Amino acid sequence: MGADLTAKIAAMRDGLRRAEAAIPFGGYSAADRERLRRMRDDIHMLEKVMAEPQNKRHRELGHIHALKRDLRLLEDDYRALISTFSRGRTRTAAEMDSHERRQLISHLESRRPRRTWVRHWIEPRITLPEGRRRMGKKVCAMLAARDRGHGYADAMAKHMFHVDRWEHLNALQLHDLVAALETDQRRRGETT
Repeated sequence: MGADLTAKIAAMRDGLRRAEAAIPFGGYSAADRERLRRMRDDIHMLEKVMAEPQNKRHRELGHIHALKRDLRLLEDDYRALISTFSRGRTRTAAEMDSHERRQLISHLESRRPRRTWVRHWIEPRITLPEGRRRMGKKVCAMLAARDRGHGYADAMAKHMFHVDRWEHLNALQLHDLVAALETDQRRRGETT
């Protein structure tokens, strides 16, 4: 990689010298000055890339390629993104400087779908009778969705009905417990 960039920098310097020699003395137009400035900027940027610590550069390039794979980007879209972030200077991530690579990484990271943490299902500690099983499942689902254990529902049952365990509540009391859990959810501003 270093030899490739070194050869490319040398070729660009030769091109710059030829372009400067082809312009007559004092005959620089605004377009000529702009073209030469861009050539110098490109050479300077590649020299900065060569001077970067290689392990950091390799990590960033690996991260970019992993994000490309995760997002399932088409090759043309990927190259267009690189060209956009390097302001048209290059179409390969290897020739981007560290600032451009960080910008590209943050852009690709923002496009990656967020992974949701799968909560573990909370089961009732005893088998509930048929008439209370459905409400018991609802209580378990609400506890699992809020990352709360049986202790939370037990404390609510003790406070509301003076019963030590929520599984021992009758059907009407379970209904009231579910309503209290929903009220607590709204009060805390949580949504499902």
